[in-house]
Formats: sequence, structure tokens, C-alpha cells
Amino acid sequence: MKIINETNNENLRQALALVLKHYKDPAFLTAIKDIDSFNHTKDCGIEVAHKIQTFDGVITLKTYRPWYIYSKANAYRSGNTIYFNDRKSFDVIDYAVTIYHEFLHVLGYGHKTNYVTKYNLGTVNYKVSIMFAEYIKTIYAEKVA
Repeated sequence: MKIINETNNENLRQALALVLKHYKDPAFLTAIKDIDSFNHTKDCGIEVAHKIQTFDGVITLKTYRPWYIYSKANAYRSGNTIYFNDRKSFDVIDYAVTIYHEFLHVLGYGHKTNYVTKYNLGTVNYKVSIMFAEYIKTIYAEKVA
């Protein structure tokens, strides 16, 4: 996978480096493979991990300014471009989680509505991106200790 960052956001740049370094770590992919099922897809963890591991496309990161100043959207995907709301600012881990979440949309996974619900948290996008956040937090906690 190749990701082109067309933003000037330093936290987003660091998050991208984390994603590219760890998005297909063998230990992380094994954790995904252990998942029997997700909501809103017939794919099991083995199939999801395979799609992550074999993705060979190019993704572009850009920013956008929503017309509605109080928009809750962090980002959205259109084709292979991920647009980040430039009215919001996040830490590196939150950006990494969002990149991963939107990357999973690029792979074809969805979650029906834009509202976070119990049902949506069981989808590939939410479940795997949350697992990714926990995974990279563990790696960097060990390096600091």
C-alpha cells in the first residue's frame, strides 16, 4: 500500500507513519484472523486480514472544510481519497485510527449509518480500527517503559 499525504498536518503525518509501519504486522493480522464474524459483512477475520495484507493500491490523504461549522465528521472516503475535516484537530493515535477506519472503507467495508451504534461497533471498520489503536498503544507503551 502507498499513501500520499497532501496535508500540512504534523499529527496526521506522524499517524500515517504509524499506520504504514504497523498496518499489516503479523501479530496484528493474527488477532484479526481470530475473529469469527463481523456485522454487515459475510467476511470472517481471515478474509479481512487477507484483504489488508494484499491491498496494493494508492490512497491519498487530503483535508476539506465542511460548510457546517459544527460538523461531527472526522473524515470521509471518496474512492481512494480520504478527506479529513480541517476544522478538527486530533492526536496522533486518533488520526491513525481514522486512517485505518477509512482504509477499511477503501477495501469495501461499511457500517450502514454514520451514527455510532452498538451494531456499527461490530463492523470491520470500527472493530479493526479500535483493535489497531490498542495494538499500537501497546507497542509504544512497551518502547517507553
